[in-house]
This record gives sequence, C-alpha cells and structure tokens, in this order.
Amino acid sequence: MSEVWSIFKNQFIQSNMSKEFDKIRAVCIVNSKISEEVIDNDLIYYADQKDGLGKKIIQKLSKYKNLTEVWPKSYINLSISQLIAHEIFKADGLLLKYIKHAYIKSLPAPHQLFLKNQLERPWRYTFSRIISNPEKDFYEMEDVFTEESYLLYSPSLIQTIQERNPSLWLMMIADNGHCWQSFGLNIPLINTHVDDIFFYATEINPDIEDEEGIIEDLQDDPVPYLMFISLGINPAIHHKGYEMAYFTAHNAPYGDAFDLAALKAHFVVSWNNEIYELKPIGIDEFPHYAIAYFDERNNSLFRSAMTEEGFMRLSRLLKDLGYDIHQEAEVRLSLGVHQLLEKVMQDEVVMDPYREYFETEKDFEEEEKSPEFIAIESFMAIAIQKHNNKEKVDVAAIASQVGANLTDAKNIWNHFKNRLKNMK
Repeated sequence: MSEVWSIFKNQFIQSNMSKEFDKIRAVCIVNSKISEEVIDNDLIYYADQKDGLGKKIIQKLSKYKNLTEVWPKSYINLSISQLIAHEIFKADGLLLKYIKHAYIKSLPAPHQLFLKNQLERPWRYTFSRIISNPEKDFYEMEDVFTEESYLLYSPSLIQTIQERNPSLWLMMIADNGHCWQSFGLNIPLINTHVDDIFFYATEINPDIEDEEGIIEDLQDDPVPYLMFISLGINPAIHHKGYEMAYFTAHNAPYGDAFDLAALKAHFVVSWNNEIYELKPIGIDEFPHYAIAYFDERNNSLFRSAMTEEGFMRLSRLLKDLGYDIHQEAEVRLSLGVHQLLEKVMQDEVVMDPYREYFETEKDFEEEEKSPEFIAIESFMAIAIQKHNNKEKVDVAAIASQVGANLTDAKNIWNHFKNRLKNMK
C-alpha cells in the first residue's frame, strides 16, 4: 500500500509541478512578445539615435577585428543589439533616463509597465552552467562566480545542448518576475572551465583580483568576453587518455632549502643565471612536458606541465623529497582559451616565464611545435571542418594525410563524438 501511495504522490507532485511550469511558460511567452515589440522593434533604435550606441559598440568591436571578421554577419548584428540592450537595462543603465522621456510615456500602458518593471530587475551578463532540466525549455542554472541558482526559460538551448554539450554558457539574462529569460546570443562554451575564464579575465584586466572583480568587469565592458564566440567547438586535445592543457603553480617566496644532491636522483638539472631547471625523468616529454624551476634570486619554486597527470606526478615527487607544496595547480588553462587570449591580446601569453633561460629560439620552436602535437591539431582541424560541413569523417585517411598516429586519432575523435552525444 505504501509503495502505491508513494507512486501516486510522486505523480501528483509532478502533475502539479507541470501545471506550475505551464503558468510560468505562459508568462514567459507574453514577456517575450512584449520584449520583441518594445525592445527589438523600437527601443534599440531609439537608444541608437539618442546616444549613438551602435557606432560606439561597432568601434569597440573593431578592436577585435582579427576575430570578428570571420563571424557570420548575424552574430555581429545580434551582438550589437544585445550590447545596446545591456546599456539600457543594466543596473543604473540608460532606462533611468529614458523612462522620463515623452517617447516612453507615449507607449501603450502594458509596455510602460514592462519597462518600469525592468528598473527594479536589472539585466546582466552571466557565466553559468546547467544544473538540471526540470521541465521542457526550463533549466536550473548556476552562476559560476556568484554561485547563485536561478530558473531559466529558453526553448533555444536544447538544440545546442544536443549538438555540442557545452560545459558553460555566457548569456545576458533578465528577470520576468517568475523566472529568468535570455536576450540575444546564448554563447556555448565547449570544454571551458571556470579557471579558464578567471585567467582570461585577469589577463585582459590585471586589476581583477577575485570573482567579484570578474562580475563587475563583465557588466562594465562585456565586449572582450563576447570574443568567446570565437572558440567555436573548441575540442579538448587528448593523447593516450590525457587531456592537454596548461597547469602551473608558483611558490614565491619558497621557504625550504634547495637540496641539489637529492634532486639529481630524480631530475635532469641545469643551471643558468641563478635559476635551476628541473626536468623530472620520465614525464618531461610529450604529452606531459612536466618541468620545475628553482629561482635563487627570490627563493621561488615554479611548476608547470601540459597534463594534470604530469603536474600531479611532478608535485608528488617534489613533496616526497620534502618540499611543502600543494599538489594542485594554481592555474589551469585550456589550449583553446590560451589561443583565443593571444588573439584578443594580439601578443604572446607566456605560460612558462623561465623557459627562455634554457632554450635557444630554435629549441623553443621545435618543442612548442612537437610533431605529435602538430599532427593531432591538424587532424582535429580537418575532422571538425568535415563534421561541420556534414561530410564523412574518414579518420584513417585524415590521420594518414597529416601524419598523425592512427590510434591517437581514433581515440581523440571518439572522445570528441562522445562529448557531442553525451546529452542527446
């Protein structure tokens, strides 16, 4: 009897939940219709004429022309509209001024009420992840920097989820009084971590020190963050099960004494300009590229690796030798975001500040462009292009074409396909 009651109770709860979601959905549909009438068809153009926002935004976007010139024209137009809407509806935005204008007062009463409600509910950009999908078109989201959870209504997300399985989203959201809705482009971030965004933000704005700084910077100037559009599918690069990324940590100043004799049993040690280079035997080459440096000038220890496994093994080795360090990396940066950041900065983003002391320019280029790594990158570039063009991906033929190891190519392509299908 208790089992029957439990089933009945769950069905009753689910039925009532569905009714509540239907009510919220109805609110969202009405809200979207008013938003289209007031904002898309009117207020965007009004703000452009009054304050020249379109021209100002195009000028800001032109700073990143090397990225935006390959965007579809629709992305440019949607970004401009979204950024104009953000200037109007953000906290202390232009709506405070416009609400007093005769133009606003001439609008139909429902439209005026809609705009007045927005004054109490500022729009904002957010980096968020999906926690659950409690009902069709509804998602429980979590802002990854404020840790705030919110209910989002968005019928457009499902197709992107099924095709790409994003780890995070960048979107601009607004509160309709019952849940949140997005406006404009919802930017899927594939294989992107919170650490990636934190590193990216602190590079484009060195004044940022914490999560609050990122939130503030994102609202003050969202344009650099919209460049995440250029990540595209951003596949993770794997080799023999190891995901490749940048992992680093810097202990400065470092308190313990430097025991050279003990280190030589486990590392190939070099010295230059008061800096010791420590290459851990067995994990200093592709794909791990684990390495450490001890800088006598400031008594600091720097660790770096291209895989998490390599970084952890390097750290455990140093810890077993008596060095009081945390095994986890302070910085984790995906290869895709690193490449994006260099394009945004239009400059090299150095992940290993000591490398130049031990390598000639030729050595640097050869290690940076190891044959295995180039082959895998070339394989993925061709394979993804064929996938996007709905062409057959012949793994063996492409691997042979670029000189990639067939087993590695199969593994990385299968991993990529599994990621795409994970939420279908």
